[in-house]
Amino acid sequence: MSEMSIDDIVTLITKQVMDTIAQKKQGECPADSPVESVRKKVLLVGPKDPLPEGILTGAAVYDIEDFKAERNVLKYDQVIITKISLAQLSDAANGRTGDPVANAIIYALLEGVDVIMTGCALCYRKFAGKGSSAFYNMYEGFAKKLQIYGVKLLDSNLQLKVQEAVPPKYPSKPAAAHMPVFPQQDSRLITESDALKLAAGAKDQVTLPAGSILTPLAKDVFTRAKLKVVLE
Repeated sequence: MSEMSIDDIVTLITKQVMDTIAQKKQGECPADSPVESVRKKVLLVGPKDPLPEGILTGAAVYDIEDFKAERNVLKYDQVIITKISLAQLSDAANGRTGDPVANAIIYALLEGVDVIMTGCALCYRKFAGKGSSAFYNMYEGFAKKLQIYGVKLLDSNLQLKVQEAVPPKYPSKPAAAHMPVFPQQDSRLITESDALKLAAGAKDQVTLPAGSILTPLAKDVFTRAKLKVVLE
């Protein structure tokens, strides 16, 4: 092979650099590019069409087949999900790592790798208001779980929507402590103590208000005192 002149070498290097710059601008640089090691590495699960313009600019993009080959999520700087099946959503939310997509999401969250999911990836949302709300709410619960775990969700306007814990609602004023209420003693009830007081000042009979109720001991007091009980 003939030796290249300095001009030929400069021309070749310039062409390679210009080609790389053009590819970076399009966000489609091949993973094996000479500058791949210094660029952001993105694991893209699903098509790139739903993503905001520029989100992949300058990134080395890998697909799920690349992850399946090594199962090493630390190879990537970011995981972006634009398509996920209901089974994969359920597996990821419940910590099941058998499926490659669920595995990538779970270990990315555990390892601190940034995970972004687009709203369009949640295919069940097209059924909102149509059929079983229980099923819909179950899958919506899975999506919210992933947000709580750290997944960043791009809403319909392609803006990041972070799931925040909802603070519990408290009444504006603290409710009064529940105190047991005891009934007042019925004034018509004549106890032994009452009977002794009445008997002390009586001669032949004791007159009580209508409806008075005597306890057995009160009756004994009047009986021993040989007093007749009269109700008004």
